[in-house]
Amino acid sequence: MYELQEWKVVHLNEYNVDNPNHVVITFDGPYKNIYEYAVPILEKFNYPYELFMTYEHLGSDNKFDVGEPVTQFMTLEECKELINRGARLQWHTLTHKNLNTINNPTELENEIVVPEDVKNIDKNGFDWFAYPHGDYNNNVVKEVKKYYDGALSCIQGDDKNRYKLNRITVLEENSFKKNKISVIIPSYNYGHFLIEAIESVLNQTILPDEIIIADDCSTDNTGEISEIYSTKYPDLIKYFRNEKNLGIVDNFNKAVSLSIGEYICILGADNRFQSDYIEKTRIHLDKNSQVSIVYTDFVLFGPNARNYYIDFPKEQQSGIKFDELFYISFPDYKPGKYPELLKNNFIHGSSLFRKECYSKVGGYKESQGPEDHNLFIRILFDDKSSAFHVGEPLLEYRQHSFDQANIKLSFQTQLEFYKKHYKEIIKKNKALKETIKLYKRQDLSSKLGNRLFPKKSLLRKLLNKVLQKIINT
Repeated sequence: MYELQEWKVVHLNEYNVDNPNHVVITFDGPYKNIYEYAVPILEKFNYPYELFMTYEHLGSDNKFDVGEPVTQFMTLEECKELINRGARLQWHTLTHKNLNTINNPTELENEIVVPEDVKNIDKNGFDWFAYPHGDYNNNVVKEVKKYYDGALSCIQGDDKNRYKLNRITVLEENSFKKNKISVIIPSYNYGHFLIEAIESVLNQTILPDEIIIADDCSTDNTGEISEIYSTKYPDLIKYFRNEKNLGIVDNFNKAVSLSIGEYICILGADNRFQSDYIEKTRIHLDKNSQVSIVYTDFVLFGPNARNYYIDFPKEQQSGIKFDELFYISFPDYKPGKYPELLKNNFIHGSSLFRKECYSKVGGYKESQGPEDHNLFIRILFDDKSSAFHVGEPLLEYRQHSFDQANIKLSFQTQLEFYKKHYKEIIKKNKALKETIKLYKRQDLSSKLGNRLFPKKSLLRKLLNKVLQKIINT
């Protein structure tokens, strides 16, 4: 349903076969589960839809439809209710017979024609027909043309013929996205924060199409953590490590060049998304081609959050919770706000933007100020580009230090991560269980570490600490 926001969802009487952006949502048979589950979702998105009725089976079940799971149909009253909830009623024959098997003209007409008393139920409906089982022949099509503006099939249709229009049977694996999203997580020696950043993307209500971890030649455990994640999620997470440190601008540009997405978002390895960040930002790029950048409010957290909070203008300081979460609200971007953006950077670096706009202005560049501010100013200098503000704190922006409490908290996160990964290894490799027994008896922690990760000294040290913690507890 979210993916359809990139399209224009219309009723059948508005559908134009020559408009590649038009989509119609249709249901064959007014099933009870449509009423219970699908309709509330359709209402949330305010999508119109077509409900093709098999009249004689209303209030009963679909046992007549061999091969389909048995389920209940709505009652006539429930169908009437849905007319006011976005539905338009259409005709799917009287009894759902395969029309190709009917030789009697009167019987065929009785199946195809909507009774007058039924037609009055929905005065805007019953202009379209759906062939039972998707089957039809020339005689059936000829009869249907007498009474309907168009007709649908699902197995032998024709995308350009109004009386044989194809439909897509939507399954779990279907996708209607026009644009992919790439979330880039650049990291330079931020392995101690990286786990939280990655997990915040994995926990999105709508996942991106890829997560790129852009390691700028880190000397900490960034690589080890990234390799574990990319191995666990090979179709989603990609890990790239620079052979030498490129710096922020070149690392960002390289990562974007390796991405597949039409939409790009860069999440600092020390920051986190709220779980609905992608859901609530991509919609505005999908719906409005003029919008080049979507930005949000954010919440500051971490040891230095208070100091950073008081540096913001008073009108942007929007409250403190639990004495540790500091909320910042940014102004809306409007035509004429461009001069203000030059002075006041209110579009943060983790905003979602169009790659084509990024490419048009030459990507990130070295500048006196923040690289993201410079990029977004150049994008918005074009009169045809605009930015949209989502007024919710969907980004968690860490203000950290290297005090003892911060280090302890970070180490605990890493400890839990390695402990979980270690347990997964044990489950998959029975031979290691015997090694653990030896470890408990003879304190062979270093030998175990060497066996598991012979070339990763930092990971080996952390693993040994995890093992010791497991044994002690």
